[in-house]
Amino acid sequence: MNKNLLRRLPAIVTLAAVAVLAGCATPVNSPVSDPSSGVQRVDPGLVGNTGTGHDATDLNLIAEKMTQSLLELPLLTGRPTLAIAQVKNKTGEYIDTNNILNTIQTQVLKSGKVRFVRSTSELGGAVDQLSTTNSSGLYDKKTAPKMGKMLAAKYTLEGEFTSIVSSNARVKDVFYKFTLKMIDTESGVIEWVDEKQIRKIQNK
Repeated sequence: MNKNLLRRLPAIVTLAAVAVLAGCATPVNSPVSDPSSGVQRVDPGLVGNTGTGHDATDLNLIAEKMTQSLLELPLLTGRPTLAIAQVKNKTGEYIDTNNILNTIQTQVLKSGKVRFVRSTSELGGAVDQLSTTNSSGLYDKKTAPKMGKMLAAKYTLEGEFTSIVSSNARVKDVFYKFTLKMIDTESGVIEWVDEKQIRKIQNK
């Protein structure tokens, strides 16, 4: 064998090994797939194009817009208490509006600017728990939570999700509008309102 080739052989082997390892490695942010199922794990923030129906991308866009708008409110000074009432689904399709509200609540709460309390619809379980804790005799009275100590909501969030669908032989046009309001629980005054519009057009 050529003496020059022998001297270069270790370096060639090393480069080849690096190339093989680089080809086998999976980048940190790349999708992880299972060849047997065809399933990929991807970034939840990726834009999806699965049709004109409501999807995860719409949820993220709505939550981002509402969260940013809420956190800009001067009314949130002093960490007021908020409760979530409901978002009425007035579209013609099934949409889990609670899922949207949960995402908004999570992001707003992380800011540290507000405190969320149970809404009226959520009180049933809390009342049962307090009653059992105080009357069953199973709990140390020194540590049992006292009745009448729950904080009331200064503001309530409520809204609606609407859509307008138009179609002909060539295209389908869907317009979504998500509206959210913050209402002073005592006075009934609407202190804040914002909306997010989404429009999708699909060629048939």
